[in-house]
Amino acid sequence: MSNNDEVELQTRASKTNEEKDEKNVVNLNPNNSMETTDQIHNAIQKLQLDLEGLGSDGNKISFVSSNGNSQPLSHHSVDSDQDSPDKDHSLKSKSAHNMDTGESAPKYRNRTTSVTGETIFKDHPSHDIMLNIKLGVRYSTGNQTARTKRELTLADFQFEQAKFFPSSGSADTPTHRSSDFKFKDYAPTAFRHIRGRFHIDEADYMLSIGGEGALKELPTPGKSGSLFYKTVDDKFLIKTISKQETVYFRDILAQYYNHVMQYHDTLLPRFFQLFQIKTNRGRKIRMVVMHNILPSYLKITERFDLKGSTFGRITTDEGRGKASVTLKDLDFLEMGKKIVLGTQKKQRLMRQLALDCNFLQNSKLMDYSLLVGVKHLTPELAKARYEQETQFSDRTAASRSMSPPPSFCLYSFDGALDATNEEDKPILVYCGIIDILQEYSMKKQIENLFKGARFDKRTISAVAPDQYAQRFSDYMKSRVFF
Repeated sequence: MSNNDEVELQTRASKTNEEKDEKNVVNLNPNNSMETTDQIHNAIQKLQLDLEGLGSDGNKISFVSSNGNSQPLSHHSVDSDQDSPDKDHSLKSKSAHNMDTGESAPKYRNRTTSVTGETIFKDHPSHDIMLNIKLGVRYSTGNQTARTKRELTLADFQFEQAKFFPSSGSADTPTHRSSDFKFKDYAPTAFRHIRGRFHIDEADYMLSIGGEGALKELPTPGKSGSLFYKTVDDKFLIKTISKQETVYFRDILAQYYNHVMQYHDTLLPRFFQLFQIKTNRGRKIRMVVMHNILPSYLKITERFDLKGSTFGRITTDEGRGKASVTLKDLDFLEMGKKIVLGTQKKQRLMRQLALDCNFLQNSKLMDYSLLVGVKHLTPELAKARYEQETQFSDRTAASRSMSPPPSFCLYSFDGALDATNEEDKPILVYCGIIDILQEYSMKKQIENLFKGARFDKRTISAVAPDQYAQRFSDYMKSRVFF
């Protein structure tokens, strides 16, 4: 392989966590293309539900299209793509823009589950999908584990591995009880490196998702209609994403890789795998695997989804009474909440947040949130955690050999921030940036125009990536963390 094809993606061991490597690994900086009048008109006609907000009187504001009717707008994670029969189930490499095309199918928006998730049993609507996930991840991870780990090249970020799973089984796939399906794994070698970066053992990862334990389906937390599944050990979440999000994520995957490999304290989601399942009916379901920010072994006292915007960012009185409620920006402010970290810890967190926001801005992404889980710390829990952290530090030191020790200045052993609240009482804070795959699309630009014409533009969520990043960072610095 020539030098031009090689890409240096690993962070040198001699660099500190705070250094930024200025060498661009892949130049995939997407630019918004010029939209035609017809495209704008079509986008306006589709605009409805996601352009609805709360007016000053608390009522919904509906956007009416040019024909006088309100038309539903869907942001699908499940496509019904009909294409030619599968001819090649071997490994292949394609550009992210050569992905299969198709029309959108209905979402599962109205499915209800319990607070902690609903175990997927045999007759559950998601049972076949769960089996497909397990079989596909088991095969792809095992295939990667059998290969010698090596340095990445540019081609690895565009590589696809497809495998057909007939229900009757094949020479290298088992028989199974679901219908025939095809599993497509995107950039498997790159994601293997990312899993290694976060100390995810390949065997543990494969057993966590592909083992005997049933997945749990979680309540859909937002407007996207995405489905969420959780592994039996609560370590990983599997989320359905749209075709547009998949294409865009593949476009920026090299930059994302560089960022998470370099900045150890990053608040960005830890994406561990990206894949697609194609059912025997031609439906394509695209998914990402990521880490679970909020631990299940602790009962989180309060959850917040914070964007830095205030328009419509409040929970209804009915919603506040639910055990699974995730509160929003105005709730946080009205309740007088504060997360007090102290000078040193806040400076380091804000420095990392600025780096993460810079990445998102350069990637033309917006509408992300900071998910914050707060656990009130009792004396008994504080004592138990001290013992756990001591044991963890001892085990880490024993296995570290001659490598430099990781810094636990910012996060504790389980990823929590030790802090105090507005009443100066000790709390644990689990936080991370979520929903980062929304580009500043034509739909979002039109939302900005319509809402901005009627309301204060400084308060709405749909603003340009540079404005969004600055507002998000400023809000966390001045209104949330102290």
